[in-house]
Amino acid sequence: MTRLRELIEERSITQQAVANDLGWPRRTLNNYVCGTREMDHAGICKVCDYFGCTADYLLGRTSARLPALTDEQDELVRTYEALPLAIRQAVDGLMAPYRAGSEQKKAL
Repeated sequence: MTRLRELIEERSITQQAVANDLGWPRRTLNNYVCGTREMDHAGICKVCDYFGCTADYLLGRTSARLPALTDEQDELVRTYEALPLAIRQAVDGLMAPYRAGSEQKKAL
């Protein structure tokens, strides 16, 4: 699986480190990387969560790592970007604890 190899190399981490983080034997991960074994649905989801990408990206079906924004999300981004700097900073301050919690969940 070429994308899996690319994702590992981009992070400059070893296959052993990724395997440990995912709770897999290194040989299993190596089989996925080399394409001698295919991941099941749960494995694909686990890798996508770990690297922060979509299954379509991991499987080579798209070059977009993340899904496109919905219309509602796009509107929120445009609204945020139109705010004066002081208000954006206030919003960032309010969101900081939620972002920190989200990043901690990803790390697990």
